Amino acid sequence: MKQEQPILIYDESEIIENEIKFKMEEDNEDNKTEEEIREIVYNDYDLFTFQWDFLKEELTEVMHRLNKRNFFKTMWKASVNNFGWRNQDGFKTFHAETGEELLRAILPETDCTFRIFKYGRNGIKIQNFHHDSPTGNEWYYIKPMTIKEVEEDGKSFR
Repeated sequence: MKQEQPILIYDESEIIENEIKFKMEEDNEDNKTEEEIREIVYNDYDLFTFQWDFLKEELTEVMHRLNKRNFFKTMWKASVNNFGWRNQDGFKTFHAETGEELLRAILPETDCTFRIFKYGRNGIKIQNFHHDSPTGNEWYYIKPMTIKEVEEDGKSFR
């Protein structure tokens, strides 16, 4: 059975290892050791900022592609399974124009590692790992809201 591939990933340990690998193979004119390069990467305070900004921009593009036909392009509905250490389920409707707004609306306010996958025809699902869900059994399923769903939800828009 073919395993589903994520469309976006935010994993700080993977970011570090990929940067070390890149610097060893492509950017090592001074023939530094792996240990020296690792030290350089660990001290690159902009590395995570750059990667986080890139992920937010890419997620915003994904949101626009998934939500082309919907009149309410900024309204989303999300359900979560196995949230936190109590493994709770729930749902939420929210407004998000950007990837950053979407992530802030659903993910817990803690250090998270996550993988984003395509879900159905016009949705995404996120597998999230953090201190209260270290095995990644926390899943979010997010889709744009339809006009009917917005009317039923009773939200007001600008």
